[in-house]
Amino acid sequence: MSSLTTRPFDLLVVVFLLSHIPITVFIDSQAVFPRHWYPEWATATLDWYVRTYEDPLMKDTPPWFLGLAVNELEGRKNYSSLAASKADRME
Repeated sequence: MSSLTTRPFDLLVVVFLLSHIPITVFIDSQAVFPRHWYPEWATATLDWYVRTYEDPLMKDTPPWFLGLAVNELEGRKNYSSLAASKADRME
């Protein structure tokens, strides 16, 4: 079994998966939970994103979108954690 440092593509995948955990927790979850739960930098980042990309789902979250957001919170967080932890054991 070779180390991730000798498999650059696998290392890139692990970094990609791990980077989505804080993005999901601090940015995407703002569609579900109250803004005052988040640090100022996280709410400022979401405000910038909505202003720059005019994302209607994050700007005015419709009720049906909440179910998708909750699913993403649990699914992506758990999948990214599990997949990244298993990547080093792959051949």
